[in-house]
Amino acid sequence: DRNGLEKIWKQHNILKRHVGPLERGR
Repeated sequence: DRNGLEKIWKQHNILKRHVGPLERGR
């Protein structure tokens, strides 16, 4: 279902955005 996919994709992008700086800071 397209709507569900978009929700997962948004959460995935948010996760990536939070993890990015943390990974770089190591």
